[in-house]
Amino acid sequence: FRLCHAGNLASNRNPELLFQVMRELIDEHNVSISLDIMGLMDAYMSDLVKKYRLEDNVHFIGSYPYIEVLNKMGDYDVLVLLEAKMHTGIYFASKIVDYAQVGRPIFALSPSTGFAKSTITQYGGGIVVNNEDFRDIKSGLLKLYEALQTGELIERYNTQQLYSQYSSDRVVEIYNSIVKS
Repeated sequence: FRLCHAGNLASNRNPELLFQVMRELIDEHNVSISLDIMGLMDAYMSDLVKKYRLEDNVHFIGSYPYIEVLNKMGDYDVLVLLEAKMHTGIYFASKIVDYAQVGRPIFALSPSTGFAKSTITQYGGGIVVNNEDFRDIKSGLLKLYEALQTGELIERYNTQQLYSQYSSDRVVEIYNSIVKS
């Protein structure tokens, strides 16, 4: 079960609950799981990997140019969006658009209300879980894993409708509408 997070992780986007879930899935369900992080690693992240004994499962593979990142993301089963813990997720996550255009399901660990939650809930393309709720994170990751095991992952969490809302054609259509009005 190959996961990827494209971007740096730091204390504000703390992956500790995700790492804890991964450890439990390995220990309790014998899940073969890996998480590649395309970004920089700091000492805190390294310590978390060691704390949860995930040295063989979590890899910081470095930074890449944007187009190369898009190409590499297609090699994974699920793309991870890890947002900062906030009351409301207020940021437009361009990463969602990047992930959707690659066509891989999104596992978003986000505030329980906000852009990622409302967008993926409305247009599909993945699962959004509360980034402060261990059980929710575990349940969501298990659903994605089970869909992979049954061969239904891409079909069940298809990103086409999500991407259609933010594709270049849709953006041009919106701009043309604004100009005409």
